Amino acid sequence: MNEQGATVTKKYWNTFYKQNVNLPKSSFCSKVQETLTSESFVVDIGCGSARDTFAFASGGIDAIGIDGSEEAINLNKSKAKELHLPSEVSFVTLDLCKSSDLKSLFEELKIQGLEKRKHFVLYLRFLLHAVDDKTEKTLLDTISDVFPQGTRFAAEFRTKEDEQLNKIYDNHYRRFVDTDRFIPDLESKGFEINSFFKGTGLSIYKGEDPFLARVFATKR
Repeated sequence: MNEQGATVTKKYWNTFYKQNVNLPKSSFCSKVQETLTSESFVVDIGCGSARDTFAFASGGIDAIGIDGSEEAINLNKSKAKELHLPSEVSFVTLDLCKSSDLKSLFEELKIQGLEKRKHFVLYLRFLLHAVDDKTEKTLLDTISDVFPQGTRFAAEFRTKEDEQLNKIYDNHYRRFVDTDRFIPDLESKGFEINSFFKGTGLSIYKGEDPFLARVFATKR
């Protein structure tokens, strides 16, 4: 994605999140919640409207939401002040393609989590198909370099099988991930695949039934 494309994409998401608030948690969030404990610390990378970040915090799980959209993060911070949540929740604006900033934040989170004896859960819903290959590589490399053994990875994303299917929102950047490449790449970063599934019926929205992958892994 070139600089002009990145600017257009950022403007799109700033507008999108301003118009799409108070959405219910995703079905993927519900799936992940089944695996969490009070010691879990969810790092929601690409949190958007924080529909899932707030769901984790409402369920008693500490969470942080990270996103490149300043509009989304500002709205999330305002909402967090209005809610009386049982767990800590915070939000950070961050450009995921900036490796130094990304590493700095992840190092800070690692220190905080280890001090509190938390178990990291890296949560990436609908993020990987919304960034380009370079950003994906930067993100996975940094995750691999920083987070400790036992860190869990949970991702849901569109695959190449989804490219020709109907889209409700079809006017923004979207990449279709080749799982035959992604899974070995994740394993090469030091993650053991716990479960992997792809297909339809996972996240139906207004008549759109995307072809998605769900990947759960643990840092070796």
